[in-house]
Amino acid sequence: VLRPLAMTATVWRQSDVPPEHLARGYGRKRPSAPGPVVGDGLREEPQLGDGAYAAMGGLYSTVRDLARYAAFQLAAWPPRDDPEEGPLRRNSRREMQRGWRHGGLTVRRAPSGDLNARAWSYGYGLGSAEWCEANLVVAHGGGLPGFGSYIAMFPEHGFAFVGAANLTYSAPDIYEAAQRALAKLPARDVRPAPELSRAHDAVGKLLARWDAQVAEGGFDRTTFFYEPPEELRAHFDELSRKLGACRRQGSIEAENALRGTSHLACEKGKLDVFVTLTPEANALIQHLELTPDLPASHALARTADRIASLVARWDDTTASEVLAGSSIARTRESFAKEAGNGPCKVSAQINGDGESHGLFQLACARTPLDLEVTLEEQGKADASLRVHRGPNEKCPRWW
Repeated sequence: VLRPLAMTATVWRQSDVPPEHLARGYGRKRPSAPGPVVGDGLREEPQLGDGAYAAMGGLYSTVRDLARYAAFQLAAWPPRDDPEEGPLRRNSRREMQRGWRHGGLTVRRAPSGDLNARAWSYGYGLGSAEWCEANLVVAHGGGLPGFGSYIAMFPEHGFAFVGAANLTYSAPDIYEAAQRALAKLPARDVRPAPELSRAHDAVGKLLARWDAQVAEGGFDRTTFFYEPPEELRAHFDELSRKLGACRRQGSIEAENALRGTSHLACEKGKLDVFVTLTPEANALIQHLELTPDLPASHALARTADRIASLVARWDDTTASEVLAGSSIARTRESFAKEAGNGPCKVSAQINGDGESHGLFQLACARTPLDLEVTLEEQGKADASLRVHRGPNEKCPRWW
């Protein structure tokens, strides 16, 4: 491993380290402990030789060499078919970095005051975690008497932090530095597979004009167990009638090579197309979600405005006029939990079919909320609230 990665400064024995490059390790010990005090209560720790501790990572190394190892691990991403390089295949490195045993969930308040959740697990010699700011953080810390080190890699962003200290079991806290880096460095672009691009093209063609052969050749047969071809065609025809002609805007936002969303601009609104393909050589559409965004009708917009007014102050008369009877008690209970957000009003429509369903963003005195409204029979509505999340915000910011 060391030689192929050009980790030439990393050795097993102290005698192989040039004396001028050797870091001395220190620890804080009781005043009665043996050894000279070098200042501030620190005493030099003896260097450990070969043995049990050396076998679990007692190498002499440098930050630069550790960075080379981190770069080798990061180069395993994204998954791709390029020629292999290095002593371990890319898929094996990714396997090392994935959690195989759940470790726990911790929640703490960040320096900014926001609550931050971290779920972590253990892979093969590396810890795997998920933060509110990052979907995957691969890290490991360690220490010996006199030393501490830490490595944290962010595969989806392509960078890592490596640190070492010459104090017993100490390691740099990279959390704040990682937050700053994540705010400035975008995630890697995920390349959609050619099959995913073709699938999105096929959906666009079917919206413009239904073609039974295109549908039969593009969808996995299990898809039709849930929505038979005739129902799928009726759904496409209805969307086409409401939206008019559509064209794709921008590139596919790929979650991985076989899953992603395209955005269509249409004559009367917008349409988001989410596609998941089967994981096989001849990949077909396994799952399809079509989310229209049509301007809300006057009735739907008016209903949303009146329901939004109930968040801060519940009014039985208004509730009985706009909400379906079966949902009033449930809605009142859920709205009471968000009353502390203060007065709210509709600020924007996120999506909707323009007639009976809409998702609206609410501007509130504290935390922004999302209001989902579905008109039922006789114009009464079913409504639900959730904390609003920004486009790249995984964890909502609670007040």
